Amino acid sequence: MSYRILKVPVDCQEIIEFIDIFKLQTAKDAYSRNSLIHTKEHWGDVLTYGSGFIDSTMAISKNGELVPPFQHFASNKLKIYMNEKVGDFDLYSRHFYSEQGSYEIDIRYNIGSLANAFWGDLRLSLDGHFKVINATFSYDTREPHHEKLDYWIKMCTK
Repeated sequence: MSYRILKVPVDCQEIIEFIDIFKLQTAKDAYSRNSLIHTKEHWGDVLTYGSGFIDSTMAISKNGELVPPFQHFASNKLKIYMNEKVGDFDLYSRHFYSEQGSYEIDIRYNIGSLANAFWGDLRLSLDGHFKVINATFSYDTREPHHEKLDYWIKMCTK
């Protein structure tokens, strides 16, 4: 299986909408605090491994629904977005000496509709303040969905 990876503009409308709906900017303290709590629950108070850092994977959705502690972000707009656009949503938290250095969010992203359910992979890299510093989009080149991908990229590069 071969994949094509495209660098998506970090200020494209789709990414801005995603950041806004998930409140990554307005609720960044809640994300930071809860991901740190999650990491300490699984790894203890010492958040370094040797001279490096610990990666913690925290799934915040199950069957298209937000799970604690993120369910309080749920709104009708967010539920529609989750059902139509986003599949698995995991927050990867990087901690170095108990402080967040960066976040990575990998999203199975539906660039078709519920009817055809064409999924791609969107990866966002965010700094400690949840500002997007890198965005990539990958898809299987053997799948004949280039029109949808082109449409998605055009939406992002308006």
